Amino acid sequence: MSEMSSPGRESARGVPLWGKIALGCLTVVVVGTATCVGASYLVFEKGGDLIRNMAKENWTEVRNAVDLMMTDEGARELYRSHPGLEESFPTEDRFLEAVKKWRPELEPVPEKIPILQGEFNLAKQHSHGKPRTELSYTNGKEARLTFTWESGALIDIDVRR
Repeated sequence: MSEMSSPGRESARGVPLWGKIALGCLTVVVVGTATCVGASYLVFEKGGDLIRNMAKENWTEVRNAVDLMMTDEGARELYRSHPGLEESFPTEDRFLEAVKKWRPELEPVPEKIPILQGEFNLAKQHSHGKPRTELSYTNGKEARLTFTWESGALIDIDVRR
């Protein structure tokens, strides 16, 4: 007797061709998606580390500056320790006046640079033969803080809503 005619047995014909094709396509989609997700994660993580390393020194200075701006005496100390600020604020009193306006918008700056959260921007360029760095980010109060350095010296601070 052949298997086809055995009573009580189902025919063992296997998966039809269209099923094999569908299974193959599904496998390609799953593997492709996993590869893209993994590659994207690595790009964001490694790219984020690169940016963090480039901004680390400036970020530390931003954190310290914002801490100092929380008090009048701290703001005066900040102004005195960064003579380049005279370019944007000709006198200590003008700087203190600006800081007092900004103070309600300020909050402690996080230790970790928020590269993937909120709006963070780091621009490094050469202007008139001098290296210029501009770092800005939006804090939790939705205020945009911008710090500008030229040849490593802090020359401007701006806080806007």
